[in-house]
Amino acid sequence: MIRVVGYSFRFQKLMDLKEREKEDSKTKYSESLGFLNREMQELEGLTQSLQQWEEKRVELERQATPIQRLLEIHSYIQHLENLIVKKHEKVHEAEKKTECLHLELSEKMRDFQVWEKWKEKTYKEYQDEMMQREQKEMDELAIQRFVRRGGT
Repeated sequence: MIRVVGYSFRFQKLMDLKEREKEDSKTKYSESLGFLNREMQELEGLTQSLQQWEEKRVELERQATPIQRLLEIHSYIQHLENLIVKKHEKVHEAEKKTECLHLELSEKMRDFQVWEKWKEKTYKEYQDEMMQREQKEMDELAIQRFVRRGGT
């Protein structure tokens, strides 16, 4: 960030607003990514649990297990399958939201970069102008010294 005594960017307040918007967008995107990761981990946990219960059911079917116990396990497996379907939907929604927030963040970053480049350009122009003024003053001083000495 350019901050120089004597130089003032006319649109600094607008640029500060753009920077806050970019930072807010980063925060939202980061939170969305965290939520998506948690949802995916929960889905993975449910899937592993389903696999374990199915293996247990197969094992119990081979043994002399009461039918009531097998029905309970089957019912629980169906419950897990329903949870997995719902979790897939939540993961899909979280992915869509995260993608939208990523696009928004990209837009905010590009917008801020445009303003930042413009500020750098105006600062460079300011520096060039100050150097020209300084050179002009030095030239005038040199001319005055030359004239005072008699011009020869």
